[in-house]
Amino acid sequence: MSWVLDFRRYAPFATFGGGFHGDGRAVPNYHGTARTRGVVEFDIAAGTATGTGSSGVSYHAAYPSYRRTGTTSCSITKLVATRGSLKFTVQTAGALPLIPGAPDIDTFIDFSVTQVGRRIVFGGLVRGDNFPNAEVFIHPAGVTTPTPIAVWHFATTGGRNTGPMTRLAGSHSLQVLGTFTGVKP
Repeated sequence: MSWVLDFRRYAPFATFGGGFHGDGRAVPNYHGTARTRGVVEFDIAAGTATGTGSSGVSYHAAYPSYRRTGTTSCSITKLVATRGSLKFTVQTAGALPLIPGAPDIDTFIDFSVTQVGRRIVFGGLVRGDNFPNAEVFIHPAGVTTPTPIAVWHFATTGGRNTGPMTRLAGSHSLQVLGTFTGVKP
């Protein structure tokens, strides 16, 4: 059976960074918009994990008709598969497409999943930039409207105008944002 690790970075403000369109929400929402998104489909039995990245539409409040969609990279490293378990690190990076040379929003997840009989235990360590907010969802693959098995949320303390300017330069690959766990009985 395949599963999905779906993680996003979203601006909880209506606007941020001097007027750029945000996502206008402060809580996890599986159907909400986001600045960057990583989706990893993984299969414990097959020992595989494949990921894709995407970005939401960006625009400035002063020029709402000038919209751009950025590019978010998604890479999987340190994949280790053993009987009944899978571990990997996934990274996404994507920048505001309206400003050439804007720093990336970097996200890293050190993920593990173990299956014993019918019970599946998920866990992860989330690292990266501490702006903007982050959310993680885990659910079965191929479900049109999934009910996530696990949900995790990080709320930035970076201000809507100073956060992007002071918290995105560099990858912050060692900065821990939090951990999550989930169990499918």
